[in-house]
Amino acid sequence: MKLLVANTRGIFLLFALAFLHAALVPTVFSDEPLKVAVVRSKVIKPYNDALLGFMDELWSSGRKIAPGYYDLEEVEGEGKELADIIKDENPDLVFALGTQAALFARNNLSDFPIIFSMVLNPVESGIAESLQVPGENITGVCLNIPVELQFKKIKEIIPDIKRIGYLYDARKKFDTNKEARQAANKLGLQLISRPIYSRKDVPQELSVLIREADCLWSEIDPLVYSPQSARHIIMETLKARLPFMAFSFPYVKAGALLALECNYYDIGKQSAQTAIKILEGRKPGSIPVALPRETRLAINRRTARTIGLTIPEKSLAKADKIFGGGE
Repeated sequence: MKLLVANTRGIFLLFALAFLHAALVPTVFSDEPLKVAVVRSKVIKPYNDALLGFMDELWSSGRKIAPGYYDLEEVEGEGKELADIIKDENPDLVFALGTQAALFARNNLSDFPIIFSMVLNPVESGIAESLQVPGENITGVCLNIPVELQFKKIKEIIPDIKRIGYLYDARKKFDTNKEARQAANKLGLQLISRPIYSRKDVPQELSVLIREADCLWSEIDPLVYSPQSARHIIMETLKARLPFMAFSFPYVKAGALLALECNYYDIGKQSAQTAIKILEGRKPGSIPVALPRETRLAINRRTARTIGLTIPEKSLAKADKIFGGGE
């Protein structure tokens, strides 16, 4: 009798465990298609690359996807009508590409899990409360390449460098200047930073850095790097034979020495992996904002020759794009 009871209990336990397992199977393996509201700030190649990585990663997990696409550049006014349309669709997830899309989703679609992507400085933009605890129902992957990683790349390509120059928007809440100083100190470098209060300050402050720094480092900053000032900065650094590390490949093509960019396809894959965590039961706000895990390097060989710099062969071998000879 005891054996029978034990066996009965064992069978009951197996059934209970089987039921529990069925209940806990990640949503990502459900036969029902995943309804994803894809909200884009605009339709451009980097966003589309990230979207492709997002979709590929979800598909590879065995999940059927039913995406709906909503582009803010086609929306007039505050977008309340678009928000109502998305709410009526009742998506399982909202995937927001770009800062405007992320802000739109946060302000209008907070009842749904939101994953943002292709966003720089999400805390400063008001999208996330912090990188560690982004918010009630939102998280994502940002475009912030750690400054220390960027400075390491500069040292790899210019081993003798000692002083890094940096022009920054003095009005910004997000203190990249502090992060850059800490990264420089850690690597035995000196950061020479000059504040910019208006675009007319750029030529004067750049002239100071040309005299005092061994190279110029930059971040995405509309105040400092407008189309007009960018041309001026590239021309002046070339004339002064000052290496310029830009923040995007087009700047390198135009004459900057080098740049690191995110791998946008992989940013999308990271975003999908965050989505899977949410589908498995994690609350979005409990998932820290992820930093890019893959970067791409561009080097301009013609610029290197112009400023009298020899790029180490190992660095050229690592470059994803070479301008000025070797495109």
